[in-house]
Amino acid sequence: MKREETRRIMVGDVAIGGQNKVVIQSMCNTKTKDITSTVNQILELEKAGCEIIRVACLDKEDARAIKEIKKKIHIPIVADIHFDYQIALEAIKAGTNKIRINPGNIGSKEKVEAVVNSCKAKKIPIRIGVNRRLFRKGIVRKIWQANSKGNDRKCQKTYKNIRRFRLL
Repeated sequence: MKREETRRIMVGDVAIGGQNKVVIQSMCNTKTKDITSTVNQILELEKAGCEIIRVACLDKEDARAIKEIKKKIHIPIVADIHFDYQIALEAIKAGTNKIRINPGNIGSKEKVEAVVNSCKAKKIPIRIGVNRRLFRKGIVRKIWQANSKGNDRKCQKTYKNIRRFRLL
């Protein structure tokens, strides 16, 4: 199987992309602010081979919990940000190793740029998550059809939106 050439990035001390091996990642189903439960679940996932963990940050308390969680785990942590750019900024302050945002849920260009600039300053990678609700159904269908045919011209519309937020 031929691998697509991608850019190598670091998530904490774990290299992903490029020609690196596939990395096992998982997501906690605990409330992140419940530090004990979250740490216990992450430690179990580590034993099972998990190399990167993602946690949901629904509010600032979740984001702040990352600082304490990181002290007790051995793998990089990704903050999955929901709706409020200030939660992302708190997660960055708390030491997250990566951010997952949906620019359409964050709000204005200025709010997205605040997150991007903070991540750039600390060399924190950003994963862009896009939900189909953000696009008109016709565009999403066309992108999926184009992708399934190996033709990525339609996907350029998605990349254009991402570039609009200066995320690439």
